[in-house]
Amino acid sequence: MLALKTWIQRGTVVYQNLLLPW
Repeated sequence: MLALKTWIQRGTVVYQNLLLPW
């Protein structure tokens, strides 16, 4: 499912931003 892959990529970026707030 392409939509699921997009959500995973977006979620990963947001997660990294939360872990590394700069």
